[in-house]
Amino acid sequence: MFRPNPCPQRARGALRVLAIVLLLIGLGTPLSLPAQTDPPPPRALADLLNDWKATLDGLGRQLAAGRSEESDLEKIRAEAERVRSAVQASRGEALGKVAAAQQLVEALGPPPAEGQPPEAKDVARQRQQLGADLGAAEGRAKQLDVLEARANGLINDASRAIRERIASSLLARGPSTLEADVWSLGGTQFALGLQQLSAGPVARWQSNGFAPLFAKSAGTLFVLAIGLAAAWWLRRWLLARYGRNDIEAAPSYSRRVGAALAEGCCRALLPSLAAAAVALTLHVTGLVEAPGRPMLIGFTVAVIFYVLVTGIDSAALAPSAPAWRL
Repeated sequence: MFRPNPCPQRARGALRVLAIVLLLIGLGTPLSLPAQTDPPPPRALADLLNDWKATLDGLGRQLAAGRSEESDLEKIRAEAERVRSAVQASRGEALGKVAAAQQLVEALGPPPAEGQPPEAKDVARQRQQLGADLGAAEGRAKQLDVLEARANGLINDASRAIRERIASSLLARGPSTLEADVWSLGGTQFALGLQQLSAGPVARWQSNGFAPLFAKSAGTLFVLAIGLAAAWWLRRWLLARYGRNDIEAAPSYSRRVGAALAEGCCRALLPSLAAAAVALTLHVTGLVEAPGRPMLIGFTVAVIFYVLVTGIDSAALAPSAPAWRL
């Protein structure tokens, strides 16, 4: 007869006991909740008034010293604007307290006139307290008005000082280009700069250093030459096919637009791309050394700017062919 093995049953019973023990331990362990810090209570308006007054006093002394740089003046103006914004935000609360105190005073009614029996001591004491509260609320509201006016004055003074600094720096008189000393110093520096720029290429040429560089860059230079030749052929073909001509005396608007696009592409875009390709090739191949690269970049940018301006102007306005203007 088959009898069940008691070992699995004992194992299941032990697991149940262990689970119950772990559950009791978990229930008995206090949950570790993150500590919650209460936000700080709002500061009283009287304390804020004192802080704002002290801030404006410090800004006024710093501005009156007159030794602040433009960055310091910007900070003064920004701090004054911050105080003004805080004052304006607190005005609503102050006016609300004034209105509430005034309402309580009006609810209490006027004091008894002369010849009438005096009012009760509690009522008189309450009237005195309400009057003091109303006076304090009105005083705080007036202090806010004064602080706002002071902040506006500091902002205006700082802005005026900034404008004066900018004007003085712009209107400061420097050396005139008509003075002989300027031309003498400029000529000396120009000659020195040319000497420094040409020293490297001349030394490399004398030492036959360009030959291996040209040999190494022959493929790149050949591709550049092929690209320039193709761009020149494309330019001629576009101008001949879509550009202006002397045959059409009154071209249509669509024809003039197409001619303007062709002229702009051929006289502005393609020459600019060619100049950029030449400069990039000279830079990549190392034919222009590091001291001369800023001059190469500046010259290339100037050429591209000139070509774009004159090419687009000629394409759109057509000064030599009024009938083709857009």
